[in-house]
Amino acid sequence: MPFCRNCGKELSEKDVYCPSCGAARLNQNEKPKNASDYSETLGIVAIILAFIWPLIAIVLSAVGLSVANKWSNAHAKHLNTIAIILATSLMLIHFVIGFLFIFRFGLPAMWTWMAWFQEYIGSHLGSSSSIIRAIL
Repeated sequence: MPFCRNCGKELSEKDVYCPSCGAARLNQNEKPKNASDYSETLGIVAIILAFIWPLIAIVLSAVGLSVANKWSNAHAKHLNTIAIILATSLMLIHFVIGFLFIFRFGLPAMWTWMAWFQEYIGSHLGSSSSIIRAIL
């Protein structure tokens, strides 16, 4: 779809001028000047978040892909696709390591490790340990 040069609204194929502001339309592949194409930013943020919160990274990448498709931004499509693949891979690796830990050491060992972690954090944070206990 063509876009208005002035206001960024979508125009029909037969429109030569924008019906809302009267400006001449853009060509098929051009972006409007005030385009809110934030899909590349979403892709970069999703790649970074893939290492911390992979599920959130997948959601951001999906939004970034839809925005990139709207604006026909090939670079952003690649970034968001990489972010989805990376986040999915890291999430699967995390689950595999977790299951291997549980099968090797058993679920009680997992709880023991979490209790040790809670004590360790509590001893270093002092009065903040009640917050950590509430979270864990």
